[in-house]
Amino acid sequence: MALIDCPECKNKISDNARSCPNCGQPLKISYWENISNEIIAKTWDSPKAVEFKKELKKAWNSPEAVESRKATKKDFKKEFNPEKIKKAIEQLKINFKKGFNPEKTKETTTIATWTLGIIGLAAFIIIIGPLYGIITGNNLGNDPEANAIGACERTIRISLVSPDSASFDFIMINGQGTEQTPYLVSYAVKAQNRFGVVIKQPFVCHVVCNNGQCFTDKVT
Repeated sequence: MALIDCPECKNKISDNARSCPNCGQPLKISYWENISNEIIAKTWDSPKAVEFKKELKKAWNSPEAVESRKATKKDFKKEFNPEKIKKAIEQLKINFKKGFNPEKTKETTTIATWTLGIIGLAAFIIIIGPLYGIITGNNLGNDPEANAIGACERTIRISLVSPDSASFDFIMINGQGTEQTPYLVSYAVKAQNRFGVVIKQPFVCHVVCNNGQCFTDKVT
């Protein structure tokens, strides 16, 4: 037995060790691995092993084994018949053509197109309607002041660098909501700026409403 340096902690360890007892570093080649390799090599190349390999090769190449492999291959070819497969595919094509009616298909396609068109239009109205209200500030509610406050908040939120960080403190609303005397909606908003610092800013929205629909004219 000899002492060697551990490649990780540099402590002296036995060359028989499979890993370092100090740091746990596994050794790439150990005494036991060398012994195992030698035993395997000796066993594989021993006279008995060589004789066994010869007998195995002889059995594989024997007339009986060769005949058996040929029979298996022949049975496989019988089962796998390209001509039968080709005929089956042609029959499927014929059956499909018999059941395929162009007029019925055209009628079905027309009905499906109209149905999808109606569903698409309904989905467009359902989805785009609320989005239009969010983007423009329009709201079809009955309270014009509430609509004006909502329109103002949405407009401010869109203008912020970090809308998700915003907190809104409503202050007041006055005015009549007309073009001559718009609603003046006041907010104090805390939100992160582009440097990530939370600051508080005052906003005043000039909101005009017409038939329950409100939009923000400007923000100061």
